[in-house]
Amino acid sequence: MVLASGPVVLGTPHAHKDREGFAVEDHYHETREETDAFKEEHRVKPTARIFIEGKHIGGYDDLRKHFGKSVQKDGETSDQPVIAIFGVAFFLDLAIGWYVLDTVLTVQVIEWFASLSMVLLAIQKLQDIRSFSNMFLYYELLARRWFATVISTPSAILAASLARLSSTSKHELMCP
Repeated sequence: MVLASGPVVLGTPHAHKDREGFAVEDHYHETREETDAFKEEHRVKPTARIFIEGKHIGGYDDLRKHFGKSVQKDGETSDQPVIAIFGVAFFLDLAIGWYVLDTVLTVQVIEWFASLSMVLLAIQKLQDIRSFSNMFLYYELLARRWFATVISTPSAILAASLARLSSTSKHELMCP
């Protein structure tokens, strides 16, 4: 659909067009009615829909399957968010260490990395507390007895990590 701010694109076949050798022709819907009529005509719920040579392929995941690319299955988990969290924490830690201490090769910087990582992981858990609680109940025996620990655990991790970050004394910063 095309809004005043520009076209709405939720996944795109353009990433595959050069590698797979097909032309992409965009058909933007300019009104909600056009989008609804398209969805009704093709009996689909979401848009954008992909057609190749007049044949309906489906959405972006269907296009990846069509070309033999991997697609994350329903219920399958990925390590990508955790890798991203540790990567961001690492570079944030280096930047803070360089800014505060003019070096990144200290024990303090390593401690900050651990605390920053835990803060970001706690945020990840608190962002989707329902999903976290389902996973946490699976392996945490204490949580099965006292459900309040499910909610309090990421909050406690966040608080402890922030406390560790803020407990760095000026003396520690002056004497790396």
